[in-house]
Amino acid sequence: LEFLKASLEAICNARGTPMLSTAEFMKRARALASELGLDPDMLKRGVNEGFSGGEKKRNEILQLRLLEPRFALLDETDSGLDIDALKLVAAGINAARSPDRAFLLITHYQRLLDFVTRNLPMNLKRAAMAGLLNMPADTGTRPNPLPALLPELVAAHARLDAPPAWLSRMRSDALAALQGLQLPDEHTEAWRYTSLPALRERANLAAPAGADSALPVPPPTWLNAHWLNADALDAGSTPASMLTAERAPRLRRATFSNGKLTHIDADQAIGFAVATRKVPDHFAKLAPLQDGFVALNGALMHDVLCIDVPPGHDGGSVLLQHCTAAALQGQVAPRVCIRLQRHAQLTLIEDLSPSGGLHNLIAEIELAPGAQLRHWRATRGGNGVSVARTYVRVQRGAHYQGYQQLEGGLRVREELQIELAEEGAQASLAGVGHVLGRDHADLSLRVVHGASHTRSSSQYRGIAGGRGRFVFRGQIHIPEGVRGIDAALTNKNILLSNDAEIDTRPELTINADDVRCSHGATVGQLDGDALFLMRARGIDEALARALIKRAFAMAALFALPEDAVRGYLQERLQTLLESVS
Repeated sequence: LEFLKASLEAICNARGTPMLSTAEFMKRARALASELGLDPDMLKRGVNEGFSGGEKKRNEILQLRLLEPRFALLDETDSGLDIDALKLVAAGINAARSPDRAFLLITHYQRLLDFVTRNLPMNLKRAAMAGLLNMPADTGTRPNPLPALLPELVAAHARLDAPPAWLSRMRSDALAALQGLQLPDEHTEAWRYTSLPALRERANLAAPAGADSALPVPPPTWLNAHWLNADALDAGSTPASMLTAERAPRLRRATFSNGKLTHIDADQAIGFAVATRKVPDHFAKLAPLQDGFVALNGALMHDVLCIDVPPGHDGGSVLLQHCTAAALQGQVAPRVCIRLQRHAQLTLIEDLSPSGGLHNLIAEIELAPGAQLRHWRATRGGNGVSVARTYVRVQRGAHYQGYQQLEGGLRVREELQIELAEEGAQASLAGVGHVLGRDHADLSLRVVHGASHTRSSSQYRGIAGGRGRFVFRGQIHIPEGVRGIDAALTNKNILLSNDAEIDTRPELTINADDVRCSHGATVGQLDGDALFLMRARGIDEALARALIKRAFAMAALFALPEDAVRGYLQERLQTLLESVS
């Protein structure tokens, strides 16, 4: 109250208008607080002290109504508001309208504009094109390399062995979709921080000339250290007799080399096989062909890895390796399709090492009621471009646990899109992004709470040193009509050098009541107080910095339950952090 009273006095003095008496001021402030759904007793606190995100926004409108400025700039006033708070804020803005007052309202969403009375709505891109703003106009005529690529794609398909009918149809549909699509660039909002200039070169979009060639990929060296029964594995196929359900859970392996499946441990017990003559009924249900990368993947698709875990079965653990050669010129398009039937379980470990070309991975995951998937992915990029998109649909009572570890590379982009489609569905997510030198890593997350009583927790950390750049964009979307939602999203980041860059954007879109949601992001440097405390206790500076970085990054990894995979990734992450300068 003292802050508001002092502000109002300063404005009245500047305008030469009489100040309200103390009693009138108190009465006015309390009336406005009640009108905006704020407890009047909250006015006794310090500014925003102990306020939730929505209460802070309503407090801003209270200040607007009380101070009555001649010009008000409202920047993303709707951020983090549920539908009821949004209506209150909009009503407060409408009540503050006056012929003597101007507003500039900035928002990324239409929903606030649906409730606010406005005189001149303006889209900046359209305004630039009309010459209303002094900024370069985007004419929408950016070069589109996809149509010119179609003849090469058709010719590449003709050189392949006769594909099964379903694959021919899939490729034809993808080719047709490509004719009207654009690839994202810096003008695309979701890609504004990740420019992909290499994709403008047609050679990096077409199928590589040596598409049939593959690299020998042995099992990773950590198997013996972290897995029981790992000594039964070798570089070739493991006998099917060793992979029966009685021996589960154990590790099975599949390898995509230059986009082609070169190794697979066949296991009929969990339907772990390559789709050849018959397409699985759960294939291509989640990834939309209206997306440029999905359509490119469909047009160039060679092998499809399908995992189908029967009802009530524990599928054990599957290691899926992806790699491309450093000399690869062109695009490879691995496709993964996973279904866990009722109350089935599986642990999926993905190891991505795209060293060259464009690695365009599409994964579709369907969890039936009661199913549980533990999904671990580590990506170590090279001089190529890696784009990985994962689409997950979680049904009633099912639980998806996902962890992503991005370890740098020329251009690495990972997208995770999760639909909590039925009541009781859960998603527990975590990840770490680490970039050095001129590495660039981009992690995009979208969680849609499409049903009532669903839960999600997302905890991500970023570390950037050298001239590296880490990008995080997390979205939680709650549509109308759902209730009992519990969602949390956090992204914390550390900059290790003045030349490094971190861009973070957590978002909440809430169109329903009865929800408990939170989101937040921080970007800072190593904690100076913690460094001083360790130095004061005899720890040298290099070790102290290493301990702080390790604790910071491991917090995301430890957000998920402990198992053998987490132990491996913990060692891998620790080794990576030791290379940070």
